[in-house]
Amino acid sequence: MTDEDYQTLLVAVADRRHLAETNVQSSLWQNYYRKYFEGVEALQTIKPSLAEVLDDLARVSEARGLSTTTASALRVLRELLGRPNWNSDAQEPAKAYALSCFAELSYLHLSRYDVEGSDRYDFIPSESLFELLNASPRISVDLEQLFAAVDPEIRILVLERQLLTFVAMCRGDLAIIAVRGTAKASEWLTNLNAERLGTTEPQYHPGFLMEAWDGMLELRTKLRAALVRPNLYFTGHSLGGAIAAILAPRMGGRTAYVFGSPRFGNAQAVERAEPYAYVRPNDLVPHLPWDRLGYADAASRLHVVGSGAPVQASAFKSLKDWLVPGGRPFAVQHDIKGYRHHLAMAADARSPELAFLELRQAYARPLKV
Repeated sequence: MTDEDYQTLLVAVADRRHLAETNVQSSLWQNYYRKYFEGVEALQTIKPSLAEVLDDLARVSEARGLSTTTASALRVLRELLGRPNWNSDAQEPAKAYALSCFAELSYLHLSRYDVEGSDRYDFIPSESLFELLNASPRISVDLEQLFAAVDPEIRILVLERQLLTFVAMCRGDLAIIAVRGTAKASEWLTNLNAERLGTTEPQYHPGFLMEAWDGMLELRTKLRAALVRPNLYFTGHSLGGAIAAILAPRMGGRTAYVFGSPRFGNAQAVERAEPYAYVRPNDLVPHLPWDRLGYADAASRLHVVGSGAPVQASAFKSLKDWLVPGGRPFAVQHDIKGYRHHLAMAADARSPELAFLELRQAYARPLKV
């Protein structure tokens, strides 16, 4: 195939991608996406490097006036690293959006504890994770290979624990540690018989604190290369957000960015951690455990993203009734994807809905243990 043929195919595939992105709310969008990726595979028979193919597609899309809805998935990651001022601890929309993406990326790595037959989840906090777990055989995204395509200078470090996975991205003075939790800990959120927290000194959820302390010991030995960076950020979604908030001040990190985090302690504990905490109005998890047990919101000021009526916890018999509505695997209102989508708009950033699908498809490998 000649270079002219390659360019012609590039235009056709770019149009397929645009069609898929602009019909993401349609029931046919998955079929559009499948045809798009078949086109990408055809392009790779000519130019094997996926990174080069995706960048070529981004270039052609922009030349054809499709840049508002089309961007290379790898280029999105490059932009994430380039836009925020990582040297400042000031809160900024670009940083919140970037860190929500890294929190979502942590769900793309399945650990050795996620093998077939493992029962780690009574609900699943991410649609991306749900799809990886339900693939047969189970698959995991090779984050090391993915980020090598973004920037060869990036180093990826992973620490796997029974209830937590830590994914660290290091480049230069910057280190981002995304904490991913399992959902077996949901019982911790709704235990009405739990001991009430006091009000005279910082007190934490005992389960969260135990996981944070145990994780901190391993972090100091296995992820030391990340911890020595001057610009160290902790982030996480759901349970991972609570652990990130507890760890950040103890590990010398900058203010943590957390998304959909449950309450992790009393008001004194929150004052000590004081993360930048983002919630969606109809997400129940940030309102658990119950305040009548002495728990305070994950930050003195919660930053609400998106719209919708505030969730009414009293309308549900249990957390599971809300998290698994009608037998579905997870509540859409708690999915990290929704947080990332609204934060992208707040940051005036390009957030193509297909970017993470591309990454899963391109860098997924059978789960090995």
